Amino acid sequence: MMEEEMKQFASLCLSSKSTSAEVVISNYDLLSEILSYVPVKRLICFKSVSKQWLSLISSARFAMLHYRQCRCTSRTSAVFLESEVLLNKMDKHMVLINLNGESDQSHKNPFRYTSFSHDTFDPNKVLMLQSCHGLLLCRTGIVVTHVPRPLFHYYVYNPTTNQLATIPINWSNRVTIHASVLVFDPSKSPYYKIVFCIHSPHMCPHSRRFVIYYSQTKTWKTSALGSFIPPVYLAMFNFAYFKGSIYWITTSKVDKLVLSYNVDEDTLTTLPRPPEKVSSFIRRSFYFGESAGHLHIAEVFACAASSLDVYQLNPDHTGWFLKFKVDLYQLSKDLPQMRSNMYTYVDEYAFSILSLVRSREDFDEDSVLVLEVPGKVIVYNLVDQSWKEVHNFRRADNPRHWRWEINSAIDYNESLACVNTASFWV
Repeated sequence: MMEEEMKQFASLCLSSKSTSAEVVISNYDLLSEILSYVPVKRLICFKSVSKQWLSLISSARFAMLHYRQCRCTSRTSAVFLESEVLLNKMDKHMVLINLNGESDQSHKNPFRYTSFSHDTFDPNKVLMLQSCHGLLLCRTGIVVTHVPRPLFHYYVYNPTTNQLATIPINWSNRVTIHASVLVFDPSKSPYYKIVFCIHSPHMCPHSRRFVIYYSQTKTWKTSALGSFIPPVYLAMFNFAYFKGSIYWITTSKVDKLVLSYNVDEDTLTTLPRPPEKVSSFIRRSFYFGESAGHLHIAEVFACAASSLDVYQLNPDHTGWFLKFKVDLYQLSKDLPQMRSNMYTYVDEYAFSILSLVRSREDFDEDSVLVLEVPGKVIVYNLVDQSWKEVHNFRRADNPRHWRWEINSAIDYNESLACVNTASFWV
């Protein structure tokens, strides 16, 4: 149905004099149960039906119910990608790439820079740091160490509902932020946490400490772990949040570890990385993230390797197993720009993984990799090895600097989750 037809249908239900319609409308729980199966975009439209429906759909209780009902069928529908565009000067903006390749108005970019217009820094240069079940952790300004006051602002933003919450950072001491992670599980709670991994001048060199912000109480708490020294070559800005824990991977051939911090239990543990192939002399990680309740690492071993290995964390969280294998050589036959020396070294393949999207209920045949290759973005099916183009960079776009970092894109999931916790339960 089109949105206007859905509005007419809802209005008809409200104006109906039939006994069944009156029962549904007057029963809050029954109405909530029925609406919880409606897609997010249509629910946004339904907010204009009546004050009762607006209050119901806007509540955190309903957002949790809707997530629980739809999480088995919903998955990442698009990704935000940073694009460099030559305007009057070199500037950056975020484009939304729909994974179905659709570009109509119903799939326009939901991110509104005007929501940040009050910010004292440049609101048009909002940096998306992370997405977590539909919420975005964003930052404006710059992180500068050894200054009396922070020169940045942090926000939690829901682009679907255009709700914005400011995170009050009032640290008086000079701190360095090594990681900031949004922790949110709408199946368990409407509240979120933000974990900051910091270093302050009074701490020992190379040591870190976790400081946590709680949206429920709008308060801060320092981890009881105290300070700790992370493994060598641990890239703390490359992380993944998975089932209550934050994971980091090392880039060293000496410390082949994954560091894990359980937020609720306030515990820090390590587990091994995926096994390294004996014949390789280099490993390069292209993706580290969670999808559909699974944690993945995608790696290439050796410079001239023709395959990409996708590993999945074991259910007992003690190790990894090979889940998918991508034939890069075969894919490069269809996309010869992947082997162009303009973008990469000899015998290497020019590509980056923007996202890995697993299908719900473990239907592996629908699992895909979102890959950027020179000039375009494709969706690659991990089972049948087919692919389709979903985005082609315009001629106006400046050539993107080819990068090998993990997590160069931000997943977008439609969500009703609330970001302001003052009136969560209605």
